Amino acid sequence: AIERIETLTSTAGGIYGPSAVGGVVNVILRRDYRGAELAVTSGVTTRGDAAHARLEARLGFTPDHGATDVMLYAARTAAQPLYEDQRDYLVRARRIQFATAPLQYVGNASATNGIVVVSQSGPLTLDPEYGGTALNSSFTFLPLNFNGTAAERAAVLLANAGKIPLDLPGPDLLGPVTLGVAPRVSSGLVNVRRRFGPHVEVFIDGLVSENRGQAIGVNFGSVPNPVPPNAPGNPFGQYVKFRFPMPSNRDRGTGTTTTTRTTAGFIA
Repeated sequence: AIERIETLTSTAGGIYGPSAVGGVVNVILRRDYRGAELAVTSGVTTRGDAAHARLEARLGFTPDHGATDVMLYAARTAAQPLYEDQRDYLVRARRIQFATAPLQYVGNASATNGIVVVSQSGPLTLDPEYGGTALNSSFTFLPLNFNGTAAERAAVLLANAGKIPLDLPGPDLLGPVTLGVAPRVSSGLVNVRRRFGPHVEVFIDGLVSENRGQAIGVNFGSVPNPVPPNAPGNPFGQYVKFRFPMPSNRDRGTGTTTTTRTTAGFIA
């Protein structure tokens, strides 16, 4: 539906008013269009995922042998979501954040592929019944679905002192989590122009556009209150908090932006 786009920089945009001194991007629609046109575009990323497709249709005609021109245009764009486990962006970011400020990262970490144990009062120390060993760190972790004896559990916690799993939980645990937003865009345009002699014409444009996006996320679950020493499940001599991914703790957000515009005027 676009004939051309003019970019007027700096004060050249001032011809459109005093608020346009920073420049103007002027989108000029096609005029005197006749006939029908249908275009279909589809594709995928270079990795073969996140497919997208676009359908455009345009119809132009004159009901009175050229004095009036009518153009109708509609388009629909849809894209499949891209999921977190399909890229390594978040894992790379986590590595940088953890290397830069490990304590801050552990305190605010999003869902990780493990059960993270964080001390509420200094470095962790195992209870005497687990050996009484000091971990020299305020955090450690157990792998998800760990299955072993108390001694084996204590050995794993000791070996993982000062570490945290930075990889993402798999979709089999949390389901798909989107990276960004999967858009759905629909738009329509009606343009009518009427000439009154060679020097005057009037026009009216009607535009409607809806942009809808959806994102799926997951929260990081935790035991509500710090677990005291000697409590069942706490092998340490300090108050600790447990953090872990929760399959049921999911966020689904949808945002929709709808734009409608009608423009009328005359050219002399």
